[in-house]
Amino acid sequence: MADTSWSISVPWLARENARLASLFRTFGGPAWGRPSYCPGWTAAHVVSHITSGANFYRASIESGRKGIVGPLFGAKDVPGFRKIRAREMEELLALPGAERVDRFEEAVGALQRTLEGLQPHELDMNGWHPRCPTPIRNFPDQRLYELVLHEWDIQNEPERPLVSGALGAVLEILKDRIPFLWNNTGHAQVEGVFRFETADPGAAWEMEIRGGKAERLPEGKRGRDALLAATASDMVLMVCGRAPIPAKIASGQLRIAGDRAKADVLIGSVFLPY
Repeated sequence: MADTSWSISVPWLARENARLASLFRTFGGPAWGRPSYCPGWTAAHVVSHITSGANFYRASIESGRKGIVGPLFGAKDVPGFRKIRAREMEELLALPGAERVDRFEEAVGALQRTLEGLQPHELDMNGWHPRCPTPIRNFPDQRLYELVLHEWDIQNEPERPLVSGALGAVLEILKDRIPFLWNNTGHAQVEGVFRFETADPGAAWEMEIRGGKAERLPEGKRGRDALLAATASDMVLMVCGRAPIPAKIASGQLRIAGDRAKADVLIGSVFLPY
């Protein structure tokens, strides 16, 4: 990813961390126990998840900048790491709401200090992630993306669009996230140029897949095999599996033009639950 993405996501994280902490401070007992969009999870589960996620990202970055890439917190493998995360969530769930928010603020504050203290030469070093080794520069983008999505999950209003002030920044992240997902997920193969267009906010960009590898094309290059167009909110929600794609196509909210077979392979390979 370009440094421009980094320079956008890190300041936005600071703003979103403070805003979400203030929001969570308003939660009473009923709000914490309200079901979220995530099956089986309440708002308390989601906040506990993003709190432990901040601790995970910070540990991964701090290890990665030392050249250490592997399961964290003493785990020997991914299942062991997930068990440790699950225990941390149980600990956070057992806390009173105010203390849970305290822990959220502590975790996101520590992660923010780590991100802001990184040096340019460290950004292309890898950190550990269960999916695959991930460049450190990707972590703040991923984190901002997660915060926006998980706030939407807590609201649990599936018909409601994303209304975050950070949506424009998340859209910029999506431009690089789609090729990243393609390159790090097993799927059927296809080649071609794909154009994406969004509204509210408006944006347009192209991605090329050749030889099994996807990359974002320079701005201004035209020509495509398939076009996918939707609002920015719908595009983000569809990519993370939070919007029903057949319904979006049927309603015209997702418009596909050009080679439909290639577009279907891309959608089936990347537009998956996250």
